[in-house]
Amino acid sequence: MKKYVYAIIMILYIGFSIIVINYASNWMTNNNYSIIASKAKDIAILTEKNFKLTDAEVEELKKLEFKDLILHPVNIRLEDMFSDKNGYKDIRFVYIMVKLDEEQIKYRVTKEYEEFYGVQAGTPLNVLYLVDVVVGKTLRETLNEYASYYDDIKRYSHIRTGDEIAFQEKKPVYEMMDSEYGQGITGFAPIYTEEGTFVGMLGVDIYIEEYESNVKLVRLLLFIVFLLPSVALTAVYVTLYVINLRRALITAQTDPLTSAKNRRFMEKYMTQTIKDHYKKQLPLSVIMIDIDYFKKYNDNYGHQQGDNVLVEVTKGIASVLRDNTDVICRYGGEEFLAILTNMKASGAKGVAERIKMAVNGLAIKHEYSDVSNVVTVSQGVYSAVPKNTDTEKIFIEYADKGLYEAKNTGRNKYVYMEAEKTR
Repeated sequence: MKKYVYAIIMILYIGFSIIVINYASNWMTNNNYSIIASKAKDIAILTEKNFKLTDAEVEELKKLEFKDLILHPVNIRLEDMFSDKNGYKDIRFVYIMVKLDEEQIKYRVTKEYEEFYGVQAGTPLNVLYLVDVVVGKTLRETLNEYASYYDDIKRYSHIRTGDEIAFQEKKPVYEMMDSEYGQGITGFAPIYTEEGTFVGMLGVDIYIEEYESNVKLVRLLLFIVFLLPSVALTAVYVTLYVINLRRALITAQTDPLTSAKNRRFMEKYMTQTIKDHYKKQLPLSVIMIDIDYFKKYNDNYGHQQGDNVLVEVTKGIASVLRDNTDVICRYGGEEFLAILTNMKASGAKGVAERIKMAVNGLAIKHEYSDVSNVVTVSQGVYSAVPKNTDTEKIFIEYADKGLYEAKNTGRNKYVYMEAEKTR
């Protein structure tokens, strides 16, 4: 009788383990997709803000053969932005898609390429890859490994439903994809030239084989070691998932260049922080920081050096902030926002002065600045005990007014906006 009881318990145990692992894996997969989608879209937005090109460069790129495209300086600039293999190990491709009019179509799908494109012969290839980067590989490695890929026809593609929506709405979106390279998620952001011309959509492809393989591995382990307590296996599985989840969240909330928090994080953080400070009636201070004459620096020293300046200035700002209570965010381009919790106006002014000294102390040469021979910053400071109707926009607006005044009255300084004068 006992053996039947044990058999029943074992069958129930195995059945329960399978149910648990299937439920957990499906739950993990669905949540991973959501996080990966947000990450792909956020990276596309950040890349678009930092990757600049001109109308002339766009026209020049359109005329190139595929194999010549990836050797072009513009393509190399984009490649350099994603040169950190560890930071972008799950990103496969970064590119800019340009939609072609009927008269601009150069190729149509032939029988030979039906499988490659996944559509019938005769389908017009009405999308052009203006730039195309294989992340984690140098140009030489890319050409050696994918030599056959760079036939000119493969520089073109056909517009998919998700692509069409992205071009129509001209706003950041994401879509699931299933291509010859695997299944993944693409984040899109509209990109414009420096002259303001809409170019197309900047895409970031994140493939999910690694996430899928983790799910399959856990399922396999369950069957191999089914005698181990299913609860223990589930605990290990969930722990690994939480670690991956936290890593993905950190990446999605962090500016990839400077490692400061990004604007997406700032908006959520400021909303909650204002609510907390209102309830406790604590002072909250913000400092809007802008690198003086940064465009001149980029124009004369190059974008790579400009990126180095952004990194070093971020470190300089962070060096004077409190580790556990203050936050630095990259607001956009060369602008940063420091959020100082539970800090009065006098303290915020002191922080702004120390930020000024810290950046000056970096002694980064800037011969083209109209205010100094080194890189400097202008700052707008605002401090108040939040009202129940306050939002992050109010604090940022007043700090921005201070920044505007600082830039118009000499730069390399800070201007504090008095609360009673602005509210």
